[in-house]
Amino acid sequence: MKNVSDNYYVEQSDVFELLALMFRLNNYEYMQSEKHRKKESFNHFIQDSFSLLSDETKKELDCFFHKDSFFGLTFVQLLYQHNKWHDIPSFLSFLAQLEFEEIISAFLTSGYSSPERVEDYTDRQEVFSHIQSSVLPFSEQAKLFYLYFDKENTKQRFLKVVEEINEKIYQPSIKKINAYHEDSIHKLSGMNRKQIYKITNPHFDSFEANEPNKIILAPSYFYYNSSLFSYSSESDIAIYLIGTEIIEQTMDESREEDKVIDLAKALSDRTKIKIIKELNRQPRYGFELAKQLNLSSPTISHHISKLSDLGLITAKRYENKIFYQANQKLIEEALKSMSDMLIQKER
Repeated sequence: MKNVSDNYYVEQSDVFELLALMFRLNNYEYMQSEKHRKKESFNHFIQDSFSLLSDETKKELDCFFHKDSFFGLTFVQLLYQHNKWHDIPSFLSFLAQLEFEEIISAFLTSGYSSPERVEDYTDRQEVFSHIQSSVLPFSEQAKLFYLYFDKENTKQRFLKVVEEINEKIYQPSIKKINAYHEDSIHKLSGMNRKQIYKITNPHFDSFEANEPNKIILAPSYFYYNSSLFSYSSESDIAIYLIGTEIIEQTMDESREEDKVIDLAKALSDRTKIKIIKELNRQPRYGFELAKQLNLSSPTISHHISKLSDLGLITAKRYENKIFYQANQKLIEEALKSMSDMLIQKER
């Protein structure tokens, strides 16, 4: 793991990338809204890969990597904790031996979960109540109930679909994927502190010195122009899966107009405006914000991710909890930038 600045580290992870691939395969049409650079070859690869899968495999992907729950991505911190995030064979062996309680514990952290923790995973009523109080959509709550009660098959189903995607799609392309990783790591390693903040500062208000103790950046080809943020309050470690295109954009200073357009879209979205207005009243953590605005976990997660990427809201760590707040200064700057771009002022 390479230290690039203070508490920032960069590392390549085939395991995280494999999970990112599975999420992308199941949600590639939904994620097609991503814009910016032309990416026909990327789209063709995803579409061609998806066409190789059987209907049964597609159903299993939708079970564990649905955009409204992304259960398969909840293992990020657990895999880091056990140092099983580099080597795929070691990851698969670890998964095969993993106790079901640890699997369901990870699944229960999907999205902005309740701050309360399950004390006894063998207590069906306690688990039932915890799932019921979550902000997952009802359909995903029902799915999680089933996965919990069908524990004999749940682990084997997940392991089987991961092994299949790894064998059919990831391994045949691993050299190409790793080349993207190496290029991104090289670029991240050459960034100055200001450029690194462009990637992470939209999420954490670094200038108030409340960053996690350790921040790990893992480039992801399949997250492309998106990012995944995972934080553990127990270890005070934040892990980012950073799309390789985000890294490219950070290196390219000439694309200011694209950013202004993205800001304009965000500030014209009704739900995003509601979130910003609520966070202007007072900082809130994700679960609380979802409850306050009557939004599901995936909905609030999606909007917070976009707003954070643009810097319109920032995260503030207090007593190892992540609170979100509106970035009033950047909102003012965004409105001014839109005005400057659209209005030709007399000289």
